[in-house]
Amino acid sequence: MPAEALHPGPAPAGPAPGAAPATEGRLPARAVACLIAFAMIVPVLWGSSTKPHASFMHQLVCVLAWCGVLMLLPRAQPDLAARSRRNLPLAAALAALGLCWLAAAAQGFTGRAAELLVMGLGLLLMLSAARQGRPEQALTPLAWGLWLGGLFSVGVIGHQHFFPCRGDGHILALNLTGRAYGNLRQPNLMATYLVLALLAGGWLASQGRLGAQAGMRRALALVGGLGLVLALAMTASRTGLLVLLLLPAWAAFDRRLPRGLRLALGSTPLVYALAFALLSVAPRMAPPATCKPLPPVGSLARQQALADRHAAQASATATPSARAAAPAGAASADEAAEDEAAFAEGEAAEAPGFIGTQRLQITGDISSGRRGIWADALRLIREQPLSGVGWNRFNLAWTLSPGMQWRGGLLTHAHNLPLHLAAELGLPLAGTVLGLLAWALWRGSRLMPRSPAATVAALMLAALLLHSLLEYPLWYAYFLLPACWLLGALLGPLGLAPQALPADPAGAAAQASVAVPTPAPRAWGLRANLGLLAALAALAGWRDYRLLEPILTIQDPKARLEAVRQAERGPIYGHYASYLLLKHPRAVPQPVQFSVALSQGLDVRLLRAYAIALARAGRLDDATYVSQRLREFDWREDVQRMFAACATAEAGRHFYCRREPLPGPWRRALP
Repeated sequence: MPAEALHPGPAPAGPAPGAAPATEGRLPARAVACLIAFAMIVPVLWGSSTKPHASFMHQLVCVLAWCGVLMLLPRAQPDLAARSRRNLPLAAALAALGLCWLAAAAQGFTGRAAELLVMGLGLLLMLSAARQGRPEQALTPLAWGLWLGGLFSVGVIGHQHFFPCRGDGHILALNLTGRAYGNLRQPNLMATYLVLALLAGGWLASQGRLGAQAGMRRALALVGGLGLVLALAMTASRTGLLVLLLLPAWAAFDRRLPRGLRLALGSTPLVYALAFALLSVAPRMAPPATCKPLPPVGSLARQQALADRHAAQASATATPSARAAAPAGAASADEAAEDEAAFAEGEAAEAPGFIGTQRLQITGDISSGRRGIWADALRLIREQPLSGVGWNRFNLAWTLSPGMQWRGGLLTHAHNLPLHLAAELGLPLAGTVLGLLAWALWRGSRLMPRSPAATVAALMLAALLLHSLLEYPLWYAYFLLPACWLLGALLGPLGLAPQALPADPAGAAAQASVAVPTPAPRAWGLRANLGLLAALAALAGWRDYRLLEPILTIQDPKARLEAVRQAERGPIYGHYASYLLLKHPRAVPQPVQFSVALSQGLDVRLLRAYAIALARAGRLDDATYVSQRLREFDWREDVQRMFAACATAEAGRHFYCRREPLPGPWRRALP
């Protein structure tokens, strides 16, 4: 990556009197550029996962990289600092979300310290990017990271597609699903990342940054773009196909792009269709019928696979019909972990063919269950339109509300950002947050005619927002933090005079040495201190999380219970240990002990343990109410076995066989 990735343009002829040497100012700029690029490559760099949070290490390293960016960013110029104050309404929107978290914490939901850390870091990044000046300074290193990460993912996805049985579980995530998902372990997330890489490659190509010679630049852009589109087709993601349409839209409306690049961007849907057709007929180069185990005995991959298998045996899996109804991305990471468990145990697993053609057939529920989820979210909004169900309580309210349409598994998000915010925050506060965001995007769009970099930043944000209408990519730090950085970069230079932002790249390069001086050595300020504190908090979370990882591999119940109790004392991720402790066979918890765990994800096993705790405490009506919600997950074999006793003569002995009390609000069953 070029050293001028953060501050493009030739250096001034010489330092001003009293100024620091230019090399001293360039060192922080180089480090910041490398950290931003690294933060974008991290999500796809390795394929191993951890339990109980599959993407914890990816998000941790990403957060640490962005903390380093905050600590090393050059000091903003005074005029830029003054203009960045105009973005306070957007900062207020993020601050409002933080206040919602604090309100939830005051009610006992204190197990989300990591969420507050990421939201606060996003706010700092947005304000810091707004103070840096030109969008090119923020976009270029981020684009390099996306471009390199996308090219690396092309190799990973190609290996997953053609050799699904030969991944090592570390650098290459294993895949038996018939559609590749890269190292992000979820096809739609991987597809959005690839589209962002295509946008980044288009930006780098338009600025002449892919090579010194024009022929080399065109060859790299063409080969890399074809590989990214082919990898996108291998994911068989309909969400990715929708987001891909941003590329021809960019080519159609941005006349500043070179003619060849506009033609290439405009033809991406056609290239995708051709790649999709070829993949539909090309065989997967796998063994004839089975995949053999690869992780060696004693390896981390094998330990993780054994833990996944142990967890899978503890609760029955869904029926094929229920899995077919699950929304895309709802359980893809868990299913991938189960596939790796099958590898580690040496079971024969058939490698299916490419399933993309099946996903594009307009039969049945083309929304993959989302219509039922959205209907449930709208129902929660109708029941509590003003106050909402509470921050981070969507899963709790949905699980405890009777008669929900979609009961295909654990549901923690509405799979639509506006619906999710409205359900949790209520219409007034959600409308305020979304209105401030729309206002910020409208302000940023005013910069697009004057700056090609602002156009690309807006397209990247549009890709993430389009995906957010169908899933929840912004719940991952490696998508949320870059989005905050891009939004700040898009809003920061609005106070610049029009003549200071030439529309053509040549003019921008010619004026860069005058408009963007080499940054002087910076003093350690408030922003750097906040970045350091965020990094220390993230490392503290990693220390707590390390206590959780070995728990699932402990087979002795007594030793496992002791390990869980030790991990429960962690200040940041101790709530995960509480979640495991409440489901332990030897645990005899009181209902009040479920207060924190209920906000983390109310699954079937925890719901059953909570119903038993309510019955033990003498709250039989509430226990019956909760058990009837459990009965709505009747596609699970363990639930069927539990309620089979209600058809026998001994039904009167079981509280869950009693007649359900009169319907009431879902909050009636809270501790």
